[in-house]
Amino acid sequence: NVSIGTIFSVHTRVTKSGPGTLQDCLQQGRNQVAAGYVIHGSSTVLVYTVGRGVHLFTLDPTIGEFRLVNHDIKTPAVGKYYSINESYYRRWTEGYRRVVQAFKGVEDTEHRKNARYIGSLVAETPRPPKASCACSTRRARWPSSPIRRVARPPTG
Repeated sequence: NVSIGTIFSVHTRVTKSGPGTLQDCLQQGRNQVAAGYVIHGSSTVLVYTVGRGVHLFTLDPTIGEFRLVNHDIKTPAVGKYYSINESYYRRWTEGYRRVVQAFKGVEDTEHRKNARYIGSLVAETPRPPKASCACSTRRARWPSSPIRRVARPPTG
């Protein structure tokens, strides 16, 4: 079974009054004030940041509340895993092909990474904070902004 989830991004409202508009929602990633994701699987996990660390919570079903499991988690500069849908190999640019070959350790076995592909960005994300990720699908572009903020939150 594949875990499913929700990726979210929070922005400050741009319009001054009335109901929210597309202008309020469709802002650039650099304008995020918070970002995160929730994963529903064998357990329910919430990971979020407001720019001062990344925090991981799990839902405790006995009390119906999230409990802090890990605060200020970090993504290492170099990861152990990569994830990509190789069925699109023929559509990749030569650059993508070279990167994946490097991850596989075709020429350099010392820096080989382990492959892992679920097909669900939010389910792939918890493998970090130990992961490297290469994405080749258009549908991965929007969620990349909040996921990037969680993986590499701004300092401040």
